[in-house]
Amino acid sequence: MQAWAAYLAALVGPADQIPNAIKQMSTDKAWQKRLLALTVLPGLPPEMRSQLPADVGMADADPVVKTYAKAMRDLQAVAATQPSAKPTAADAPAAGPTTKP
Repeated sequence: MQAWAAYLAALVGPADQIPNAIKQMSTDKAWQKRLLALTVLPGLPPEMRSQLPADVGMADADPVVKTYAKAMRDLQAVAATQPSAKPTAADAPAAGPTTKP
């Protein structure tokens, strides 16, 4: 129950307290809190992520937390090689017919 409460506090808490909440969760003795801390990371804006160590969870003693951290890192590496999902002007449909009747 404590792990879930800490997760929710980190997820919806005041923005200025989120990095500290994640730091506390990621060093907690309970593996559940450490794992839940990792699940919050992808949703953080880059400026908040930069306040946290890049290797959060990578050296965790619990194999589940460590494996999850490595999988997240690998997924981010693959995602970084993919094209942006934002449409460009060239992708936009034509405004109307290009020929006159």
